[in-house]
Amino acid sequence: MQVTVNVPETLPQDIVQQLLKQFERMLQKEAEKWRASAKPVSKWAKIAQEAHKESPLEGLSAHILRCSQEIRDHSEFKHDQEVV
Repeated sequence: MQVTVNVPETLPQDIVQQLLKQFERMLQKEAEKWRASAKPVSKWAKIAQEAHKESPLEGLSAHILRCSQEIRDHSEFKHDQEVV
Protein backbone atom coordinates (compact mmCIF):
# COMPACT_ATOMS: atom_id res chain seq x y z
CA MET A 1 0.00 0.00 0.00
CA GLN A 2 1.22 3.46 -0.78
CA VAL A 3 0.24 6.63 1.06
CA THR A 4 0.87 10.16 -0.16
CA VAL A 5 1.24 12.88 2.45
CA ASN A 6 1.37 16.55 1.54
CA VAL A 7 3.35 18.63 4.00
CA PRO A 8 4.13 22.33 3.90
CA GLU A 9 7.47 23.13 2.33
CA THR A 10 8.32 25.37 5.27
CA LEU A 11 8.40 22.40 7.65
CA PRO A 12 11.99 21.25 8.30
CA GLN A 13 12.85 18.02 6.49
CA ASP A 14 14.05 16.23 9.65
CA ILE A 15 10.69 16.84 11.35
CA VAL A 16 8.86 15.61 8.26
CA GLN A 17 10.92 12.40 8.33
CA GLN A 18 10.22 11.88 12.06
CA LEU A 19 6.49 12.39 11.54
CA LEU A 20 6.42 9.97 8.62
CA LYS A 21 8.31 7.31 10.57
CA GLN A 22 5.94 7.72 13.52
CA PHE A 23 2.93 7.52 11.21
CA GLU A 24 4.33 4.37 9.60
CA ARG A 25 4.88 2.73 13.00
CA MET A 26 1.33 3.62 14.01
CA LEU A 27 -0.07 2.07 10.83
CA GLN A 28 2.01 -1.08 11.33
CA LYS A 29 0.72 -1.49 14.90
CA GLU A 30 -2.89 -1.08 13.76
CA ALA A 31 -2.35 -3.56 10.93
CA GLU A 32 -0.88 -6.10 13.38
CA LYS A 33 -3.88 -5.67 15.70
CA TRP A 34 -6.24 -6.14 12.79
CA ARG A 35 -4.44 -9.27 11.56
CA ALA A 36 -4.40 -10.74 15.07
CA SER A 37 -8.12 -10.18 15.52
CA ALA A 38 -9.10 -11.42 12.05
CA LYS A 39 -9.74 -15.09 12.78
CA PRO A 40 -11.02 -17.29 9.97
CA VAL A 41 -14.74 -17.84 10.29
CA SER A 42 -16.31 -21.15 9.28
CA LYS A 43 -19.09 -21.35 6.73
CA TRP A 44 -21.62 -22.23 9.45
CA ALA A 45 -20.48 -19.37 11.67
CA LYS A 46 -20.99 -16.96 8.76
CA ILE A 47 -24.48 -18.34 8.18
CA ALA A 48 -25.30 -17.97 11.88
CA GLN A 49 -24.01 -14.37 11.89
CA GLU A 50 -26.15 -13.50 8.86
CA ALA A 51 -29.21 -15.15 10.39
CA HIS A 52 -28.65 -13.23 13.61
CA LYS A 53 -28.25 -9.90 11.78
CA GLU A 54 -31.22 -10.41 9.47
CA SER A 55 -33.71 -12.29 11.62
CA PRO A 56 -37.10 -12.20 9.88
CA LEU A 57 -38.89 -12.73 13.19
CA GLU A 58 -37.06 -10.06 15.17
CA GLY A 59 -39.46 -8.13 17.39
CA LEU A 60 -42.34 -10.51 16.75
CA SER A 61 -41.94 -12.91 19.67
CA ALA A 62 -44.90 -11.52 21.65
CA HIS A 63 -47.12 -11.68 18.57
CA ILE A 64 -46.03 -15.25 17.81
CA LEU A 65 -46.72 -16.30 21.40
CA ARG A 66 -50.21 -14.73 21.27
CA CYS A 67 -50.98 -16.48 17.97
CA SER A 68 -49.70 -19.81 19.34
CA GLN A 69 -51.84 -19.47 22.43
CA GLU A 70 -54.87 -18.57 20.31
CA ILE A 71 -54.36 -21.68 18.20
CA ARG A 72 -54.08 -23.84 21.30
CA ASP A 73 -57.16 -22.24 22.87
CA HIS A 74 -59.36 -22.67 19.78
CA SER A 75 -58.14 -26.02 18.49
CA GLU A 76 -58.95 -29.50 19.57
CA PHE A 77 -56.79 -32.43 18.78
CA LYS A 78 -57.66 -36.10 18.89
CA HIS A 79 -55.32 -36.74 21.82
CA ASP A 80 -57.05 -33.93 23.78
CA GLN A 81 -60.41 -35.76 23.81
CA GLU A 82 -61.24 -37.84 26.81
CA VAL A 83 -61.56 -41.57 26.24
CA VAL A 84 -65.07 -42.74 27.14
